[in-house]
Amino acid sequence: MRDGPLDMRFGKQVKLSCESIINNYAYKDLVRIFKEYGEETESKRIAREIVAKREQDRIISTKQLSNLIENIKKIKTKKNPSTKVFQALRMEVNQELDNLKICLSRAKRLLKKNGRLVVISFHSLEDRIVKNYFKTEERLHEKDIPLLSEQVQKKKFLVSSVITPEESELVSNVRARSAKMRVVTKL
Repeated sequence: MRDGPLDMRFGKQVKLSCESIINNYAYKDLVRIFKEYGEETESKRIAREIVAKREQDRIISTKQLSNLIENIKKIKTKKNPSTKVFQALRMEVNQELDNLKICLSRAKRLLKKNGRLVVISFHSLEDRIVKNYFKTEERLHEKDIPLLSEQVQKKKFLVSSVITPEESELVSNVRARSAKMRVVTKL
């Protein structure tokens, strides 16, 4: 939305910047990032243009990249045309999905009996990881709670259904539109 450096790092410990990705990654890696993390349907076209543009001059600002994407996208939507690409780049820079998996693994080990883990995800890739993390033969849905205590003892986790924001919250906080909350209870 505003012009600034292509950085996107969430902390000083992160070495890789967005500018480094844009100006150094191979075409196929840019396509993979845009497609996998951004679910961008025009990932090949965007990556091709970035590679061509950076051969002329480095891409160093958010406005440069945003304008480039806006000028080449053929599919027009209500969203800013560069939203998915910037999401993908942010996720790559900060290794967000890998960090989510590490966090879930640690939380699972730290959870005590009857302890609850609450995770709010903001896009489908995160939500899929959270949903599948506890999807094992040891998983138990609320609707499948057995009546016999021996059956419960074989299970380790109770996974609640997904909770999404109510309309009243969406009015005051539009960013919550894609949020999903999942609650896991250790039995």
